[in-house]
Amino acid sequence: NYVTTGISIRNDGSYFPKGAKNRREHFWQPTRPFSLALENPFETDMDVGKSSFRIQLVQRSFEVAFRVLMSHVSEPALPTRS
Repeated sequence: NYVTTGISIRNDGSYFPKGAKNRREHFWQPTRPFSLALENPFETDMDVGKSSFRIQLVQRSFEVAFRVLMSHVSEPALPTRS
C-alpha cells in the first residue's frame, strides 16, 4: 500500500508507516499521498522516491503482469477437454 507504507532497505529490508511521528515530516506528502517513499540507507531522513512520478501506472502494470503470469500457472476455473 503506497499510501500508508514506505520501504527501507536497511537491515535486510522492511516496511514502515509513512505517517509515523518520526517519519511524517520527510516521507508524507499530503498533495501526493500515493507517492513512492524509499528511505535512503545512508541518510535515513531522505526520501529518494520523492521525485518519482506515475507510480500508479507502474503499480497497475505490475498487477496486470501478475495476473497474466498467474493465469498461465493456475488451474483453469472450468475443466476443459483437450
